[in-house]
Amino acid sequence: MREVLISFLLALVVGSAINGYTGATSQPASTASPPSSAETSSQTQDQVAQAGQSWVIEASQATFPAEVLNSQQPVLVDFYATWCGPCKMMKPTIEQLANEYHGKAKVVRIDVDANPELAKKYHIEALPTFLLFSQGKVVATNVGFTTKEKLLASIDQFTEDGSLTR
Repeated sequence: MREVLISFLLALVVGSAINGYTGATSQPASTASPPSSAETSSQTQDQVAQAGQSWVIEASQATFPAEVLNSQQPVLVDFYATWCGPCKMMKPTIEQLANEYHGKAKVVRIDVDANPELAKKYHIEALPTFLLFSQGKVVATNVGFTTKEKLLASIDQFTEDGSLTR
C-alpha cells in the first residue's frame, strides 16, 4: 500500500511540474481549427508544427465512429484523463505524432471521464492507453507511459508505405 501511495504522489508531482501547475485554472491552448488543405499547400508540415498547430483530434462518443471506426487511415487513439500525470507527460509526444503523420494516419484523444462508455467498451483500465485502429479494428495496444519509438513502430506497420519520412 505504501508503494502505491508513493507511486501515485510521484506521478502527481511530476505531472504538476511538467504542466507548470501554479494553482490557477488552465486555459485551452488554442481553439483555432487546423488550416484547410488550400492554406497548407504553401506550408510544409514542419512550418505548421512550428507555428504551434496541432493535428490531434479531440473525439467523443458521438464523433468516434466517423473519426476512428470509419477512417480510411490508421488511427492512434489516446485514452486519457485530465487529472492523469502520465497522460499529461505523453501529450507533447502525441502532438508530435499527429503533426508528423498528418495525411497518413490520424491521432485522436478520448477523455475517459467525459466518455466513460468508450472506456468501458474498449476495456480501458489504466491510463494512458493507446489503441491503434486499422479498418475499424484494434490492431495494437500500448498501456501506460511509453516511448515515441514504440508508438511509431505500431503506426508504421499500418501506414500505406510501411514507414514515413520524418
